[in-house]
Amino acid sequence: MENQESLTSEQRFEIIEEMISTAQGKITNNSFQFLLWGWVIALANLGHYMFIQYNILDKPEIIWMITFPTAIISAIYGYKKGKKSTFTTYTDKLSMWIWIAFFLCLMILIVFNSQINYMINPLILLFTGYATFLSGITIKFKPLIIGGVIFWVSSILGFMVSYEHQLLIGASAIVLGYLVPGYMLKSRK
Repeated sequence: MENQESLTSEQRFEIIEEMISTAQGKITNNSFQFLLWGWVIALANLGHYMFIQYNILDKPEIIWMITFPTAIISAIYGYKKGKKSTFTTYTDKLSMWIWIAFFLCLMILIVFNSQINYMINPLILLFTGYATFLSGITIKFKPLIIGGVIFWVSSILGFMVSYEHQLLIGASAIVLGYLVPGYMLKSRK
């Protein structure tokens, strides 16, 4: 309390500015996750489409196995970043729980894929739009908000086309909804 009273209003303002700057810096670190997952999912969608089109594999969905090592990389990265962090903001916690909830929804969709008539791609795009939109709102970053809307529109389109075309729509949505905002977020550093 004594230290607080001895600070001038200019010093207090500088401390507040530094805290805001640090929080904004943490937000731009989120770009790694969007870029990592964006590239992996876009390539998986395109690879799956190519495997189907050219009849390369009996089980073209095997390409999605690349998401397992990606999840491990993502988790390790997040853990290390969290350990290095000197403080956790409300925004950090909220973002973490948004994506944990997304992951749980994704797991339920994967387990019950056959019960939803294999329309998993549009549903994943729907949930991805939700999580991306909320992330954009949380960190006040308009490109992610727009990315969420792109995912929702792509989800609607996905319900109207064949399974193979859902993969192309998914790849396009990932590029526009994750990669473009991810690179924009990264450039804010």
